[in-house]
Amino acid sequence: MSLILLPSIDSTNDELIRRLRSGDADEGTILVADEQTNGKGRNNKTWISPKGNLYCSFVTKPQGNSETWPTYSMLMCLVMLSTINHFVDDWDSVKVKWPNDILIDGKKISGVLTEVVTVPRPDATAQTFFVCGVGVNVAVSPAIADATFPATNIAEVCDGVHVAPMDVLARIISEHDVWWQFGERNGYEEMARIINERLFQCNEQVSIKTPQGVKTGLCHGVTPSGELEIETQTETGTQRLVISAGDMMPTVLSS
Repeated sequence: MSLILLPSIDSTNDELIRRLRSGDADEGTILVADEQTNGKGRNNKTWISPKGNLYCSFVTKPQGNSETWPTYSMLMCLVMLSTINHFVDDWDSVKVKWPNDILIDGKKISGVLTEVVTVPRPDATAQTFFVCGVGVNVAVSPAIADATFPATNIAEVCDGVHVAPMDVLARIISEHDVWWQFGERNGYEEMARIINERLFQCNEQVSIKTPQGVKTGLCHGVTPSGELEIETQTETGTQRLVISAGDMMPTVLSS
């Protein structure tokens, strides 16, 4: 494992990708910054990144074929769920918001962005990596006026208890090893089952913003492939939809 510490960077994911392509990073490299000036979230969203929180990215290699790669998102949900629960005593208040966020009492405390990066080799072949970026609100709740879900942080929910960002990173590394081994032993179905026990708005009406528009229906949970299954009402009856990409809305939108 190689650890890179920076006081400031535009984006930990972008910097690690640059280093991968220049040969200055490899599998196992972890990059941490005190702050990001252009932090990245999913779907080109900005991750506001003031000092006091954890902003890190790490490199790992995908397992299996590309069809199974989306299951890595499930693994990271379990990693972050367990990490946050290590610092927050109220287990039931901590939920997974599909596809990659952790909420406490409906407020966002962490998020994950995994990017697939292909690096050419001198022999004209290529190697594929995951660059996984993690943001955890440790001591500061970024103020975002139009945030879909408001932010919270570990210190706030733990009545001011001090937690160092690097302590959170150490826990993420430990939990990543635990859940990687768990997945190899027990498979994707068991990982999905555990997530669904802690899934925000599971068995409730949800609205998901997808590339094809907003889909509203009863949430049946995450599938073993990491997709979200909902049941919608149509003119001919009920229909089950499996959604592979989208963002959960805070309230059910009227049709």
